[in-house]
Amino acid sequence: MNNSNALYNSLLKDAVNEKNKLTAKTLNKIIKIYESTADDLLKKASTSRGFTRAWTKDYERYIKYKILELNNELAKVSDSSIRTSAEIAASVQGDFLSYINNKYTLDIDKSMLEFAYTTNEKLIGQIIQGGFYKDNRSLSDRIWSYGNQNGKDIQYILTKGMAEQKSYLEIIKDLEKFLKSNTDPDFKKTYTKLYNRKVDYNAQRLLRTAMNHMFYVQNVSNAKNNPYAEAMHWELSAEHGTRQVDRFGEDECDDYANSDYYNLGQGNFPPDKVPVPHPNCLCIQTIVIPKSLDEIGRELGEWINGKDISYLDEWLKVG
Repeated sequence: MNNSNALYNSLLKDAVNEKNKLTAKTLNKIIKIYESTADDLLKKASTSRGFTRAWTKDYERYIKYKILELNNELAKVSDSSIRTSAEIAASVQGDFLSYINNKYTLDIDKSMLEFAYTTNEKLIGQIIQGGFYKDNRSLSDRIWSYGNQNGKDIQYILTKGMAEQKSYLEIIKDLEKFLKSNTDPDFKKTYTKLYNRKVDYNAQRLLRTAMNHMFYVQNVSNAKNNPYAEAMHWELSAEHGTRQVDRFGEDECDDYANSDYYNLGQGNFPPDKVPVPHPNCLCIQTIVIPKSLDEIGRELGEWINGKDISYLDEWLKVG
């Protein structure tokens, strides 16, 4: 591995660590949003002294209000986190060019450096609005779907509990088990038609996947906009053996890392042919740069001073 690849790899892995920290922070926010909603719903339920039909109707309206509030909060967190994930990925390209600029005192135009740090708004829109996915469902639509289903699950617990003539205290306990993600096996046997077993699970999975996809597509965009990128390399995560192979055998990631479909070297793909990582994938797609830092620094310096280098001229047009 030459020093330009080593530098880019190092910057990318730092960015992946930052993205993982962001993901953990975001998922913690989601848990707190759900906990707050659960507390409010349980507090409201505890004001009843018996689930009359009139009170139940009022409570159903309250559920819809709290689900609306929950969905709006989740949408805000999702939008912000996805944009930040894109910024973290874009910073790899920017930091790489800034390093070369400083190391070789190139005095690259400020606007070009700023462009290297720029996120791809079109790709952000595709992740948020759903264009990245086959069903074209937006992130907001998915959040609302899960939220509405949670509301239906709560109503199901109420209706079933009343039909079985449980006391309101017993029903509140059942609501608490559901809203607090209790894993009581008897509860699961009683309420067999629940869509969700853990109320915040789908939202967490949805956002984790969206953030990973955002990082991936921005990373691919970086490669497409890097005049020195020859390919993208599929690097298996350090945990791939223990998380996947030892437990379930090899998967598509092993194929990507060990094959040479495009005669670019083992595990290498053209930037526009890099496979989309599966959900919860921890593998890294880095950029393959054949030229050393000295070669890149010298060539950029000559270009800045007027030498005609066609692919750098094209890069300038893109920027």
